[in-house]
Amino acid sequence: NSSKDFALKWVTGTEGPRQVSAKISSTIAGNINSTMESDSGAEAEANVTAAANLLNNAAFAGLTKDADWWQQVRNTTTDAQEFRAYALYIIDTKTLDRQVAAYIQRFLDDKNRALSEAEQSIYKGLIESLLSSTIDLNT
Repeated sequence: NSSKDFALKWVTGTEGPRQVSAKISSTIAGNINSTMESDSGAEAEANVTAAANLLNNAAFAGLTKDADWWQQVRNTTTDAQEFRAYALYIIDTKTLDRQVAAYIQRFLDDKNRALSEAEQSIYKGLIESLLSSTIDLNT
């Protein structure tokens, strides 16, 4: 079935790692935003967006597809058959944390002059938390 083949190709191709990067990006941006309540503003928000974009486009070494499967379901509204495809990607937590910390450090190095002291402190604290494994990116 071509719809099943398309779903499997989509989830097991480049889309899986892209979705992992997007999830990490939104987790980090949420963490920064919740920490940055007092130092908010258009420039701070633009910096969070820039950091999130960097992570959203990241490629994480060690991320591997462990399994994939598909499921055929019936849409009760239209009585049509649909295929859903799933893939399980895994990566060692410490490996992921170190890579995310390195991406954030790269962002800090590039944007250092544009960041306020409070923002720099938040990003540096995030890096320290990642390297000491006190932030869970796998939620």
